[in-house]
Amino acid sequence: MMSPFVSQLGLSVYLIGLNWLIVEATGTTKQLGIIQAVSGVAFIITDVFVGVLVDKYNPKILILLTNLLSALVNFGGAIFVNSNQPQTLLLIVTTFSLNIMLAINYPSVKALVPSVIKSNKIQRFNAISNTIYGFASILAPLICSILLSLGKLSFNQFLLVNGLLFLFAALINNRIDSPKSYSINISGKFIKSLIEGFQYIRRTRKLILLISAMGIFNLCYSGFILLIPYLAKNYFQSNVSIYSIALLLMSLGGLAGGVNLARQTKSI
Repeated sequence: MMSPFVSQLGLSVYLIGLNWLIVEATGTTKQLGIIQAVSGVAFIITDVFVGVLVDKYNPKILILLTNLLSALVNFGGAIFVNSNQPQTLLLIVTTFSLNIMLAINYPSVKALVPSVIKSNKIQRFNAISNTIYGFASILAPLICSILLSLGKLSFNQFLLVNGLLFLFAALINNRIDSPKSYSINISGKFIKSLIEGFQYIRRTRKLILLISAMGIFNLCYSGFILLIPYLAKNYFQSNVSIYSIALLLMSLGGLAGGVNLARQTKSI
């Protein structure tokens, strides 16, 4: 439960810090949009291959590797990123790498569940796990609003905190008592397995509708996230308190939505 939560929390904290860094340094969202767009390709590329990757290798090893590599990426960024003059290429590489790690980490956790949780408890575990995972996106703005309200916090310090979060996740995951050997007999070779996956999606109309709906939602939400630091910079004289309040309100909205969903008894 804690693994995807900490990973998502770490990435969310990083992105919020990145948003403020770029807009504060440049006054526009152009550079930020380029970084997010290029780095977002990492999700597309990795998501295509990760299913087969997780089927072929021990998920626990993949989880540990992604957490440790994410920690190293953040620590490296804390050393080399210049908060006063952000280097676009370095930030693209950093964000791209973190996106790849998260894209591998989450499916790996899901694949490991059946081998460590009793079959009659998997459904309940997944429900609780998904709730905790979603809570990371709610908690991240709250953490960032507190950090920003404490004073002028550099992006390098954001990266340092982030690296420690991923290191903490690796320590937690190392405690998982998973099978020593792990393999699933997937039919055929890598490419054939990918084709089978796409064919399954094509045959499942509801899955296509869900993917399309989430794509549209993420398109709108990305624009919203880009605008918040821009508004704080250009209409509120770079007032970090305004940005912190906006993040806090986002957290409260997410919390209200989560509570409402948890109380829902009607079958979807």
